[in-house]
Amino acid sequence: MATIAERLNEAKLEKGILVYDMSAQTGINASSIKGYLSGDNEPRAHNLSLLADVLDVSVDWLLDRTDVVKGTYRERAVNNDEGNLCGETEGSENGQGTVTENVGEEVRNQ
Repeated sequence: MATIAERLNEAKLEKGILVYDMSAQTGINASSIKGYLSGDNEPRAHNLSLLADVLDVSVDWLLDRTDVVKGTYRERAVNNDEGNLCGETEGSENGQGTVTENVGEEVRNQ
């Protein structure tokens, strides 16, 4: 199970954003963000939401509740032969189609 710090670091690297820019865009002190990234501190719900918005990921993904990141799967997504994480698959006979999450967001299987 990934920690919040691991997920924040992964999203930060993928987005290519600096701590300073994250601070400027969220209003969260840069030293607080560094603490979140190092795992020394965990963000409160409001700050977690702000960070998720800036990093273009879901709060659930940051909390490691899902492998779905705002409409796309990351590397840990299961394929259709093993089952799926989000909900029922609708689509073609080969198992590819639309996966509907419980929150109603649709994600395309690849």
